Amino acid sequence: MEKIEVKQIHKIDSLQALRGFAFLGVFLGHYYYLVWTPISVSVFFVLSGFLLTIKSDGKYDDFTLLDSIKNAFRKIAPLYPLHVFLTLFAAIFYQYLYFYKGLADPAKLFLNIFLLQSLYPNVSYAASLNCVSWFLSALLILYIIFPYLYRTMKRIKGEKNMYLVMLLSLVLQTVMVYASVNFLKDDDVISYWIHCCPLYRLFEMIYGIGLGFVVVEERDKKRDAPRWLYTALEIIVFGIIAFLVYYWNVGKDFIYFKRAPLSPIIAVSLVYLFYMKKGLITRMMTCKPMIIIGNRSGSAFLIHFLVTVYFVLLVLPFQFTYHELYVHVIYLIMCFSIVMALSWLYDSKISPWIKSMPKYFKTHSTYEYAIKYLCPMVVFAGVAVRLALGRFVNIWLPSESLTEEDIRLYSELLLNFSLQKILSSGYPLGYSLFLHFTDLTNLPYSIWLSGIWGGAGFLVIISRKNWVLQRYCPVA
Repeated sequence: MEKIEVKQIHKIDSLQALRGFAFLGVFLGHYYYLVWTPISVSVFFVLSGFLLTIKSDGKYDDFTLLDSIKNAFRKIAPLYPLHVFLTLFAAIFYQYLYFYKGLADPAKLFLNIFLLQSLYPNVSYAASLNCVSWFLSALLILYIIFPYLYRTMKRIKGEKNMYLVMLLSLVLQTVMVYASVNFLKDDDVISYWIHCCPLYRLFEMIYGIGLGFVVVEERDKKRDAPRWLYTALEIIVFGIIAFLVYYWNVGKDFIYFKRAPLSPIIAVSLVYLFYMKKGLITRMMTCKPMIIIGNRSGSAFLIHFLVTVYFVLLVLPFQFTYHELYVHVIYLIMCFSIVMALSWLYDSKISPWIKSMPKYFKTHSTYEYAIKYLCPMVVFAGVAVRLALGRFVNIWLPSESLTEEDIRLYSELLLNFSLQKILSSGYPLGYSLFLHFTDLTNLPYSIWLSGIWGGAGFLVIISRKNWVLQRYCPVA
């Protein structure tokens, strides 16, 4: 297994469909309808190791530690701005949710912003604020480690030896689950070691790397099996998944079904079967809707938790008087649609704009234009969004924040000031709006609040960026 020369593969539709399938599992699990999130999360980590291996083309052979770090940050860079925004948003959201106006725990905030939370051995920290962001933190660490794992496993000769390494990893991962459950007392610590810990997920990346080498060798030797055999294997795997979903959702919780060894085995089987795409089920599931969901799964994964929390904690409780199934189905569809729409907005509009910013500042004089013109515009747009939401969703505003007179005055302000006047006023108006919409008796909290609404305003104006930049930020 010393040779692995695979042409660059950009996206494999069947594996994108698997991403979509796995994301649906995470989404439904967090929406508290179907609990099969453990399998889905394992799929993502196995898939990461698998894809990195079959796409490697030997590029990791000479990676230094610095190269590994740079490569890891390059991979998570498209999602990092979204992660930071959602982390800050979560800090404010939960304060409103629990009617507490203090700042979030600085340690949690620090760990989340710098993607270090998965290293803290307690799930209350590792999965804090936007709870699912631990996945990005763990993935960053595993991306750094990957070149060393890849080079080590590349030296393993023989397919049987590769299977033995994967089996040994499965045994160690199962021992880790057994030791955590039987020797640790704190539930938060136990949950960390068998869910969020990068060491636990390291084994799943090893399975993906090993599977990648095995698949390449099978292809080189041109070994194949009849389609009916793949279909039979798919029926068995999906049958086990259906049993586990039923088993978990009736309240039973056998830990070795939910964690290692069973969940990783199913995850490896799914990755292999979807990659081969020769059975009836995988061919049927490799359809356009699943592929679209898979393409959005990265940003949707980060976005979905806060949206589902909002629906589950703030919307559904008021619908408990309605026992009809269609009420819950409607809200489920609404929640999923919002997640996918926000994911599309970020992937298609915001992320490309962020990538284009360095080029923009190379062709314009200084960052002064962004500070002088864009910041007041963001604050202004944030005011508009806050007013609009404040009329309909009281939870977003403290009860004493806005009176009817405030709404009337600020509405006039919005109507009477054109965008040109807003921009030309520069710093003074931006500072004035900041003062009007914050509580100076609790300045740190106010800064957080203004940042959130400024971010919301930023989303509002993003579609008009070209017009704004051309009109108000002249080329040097």
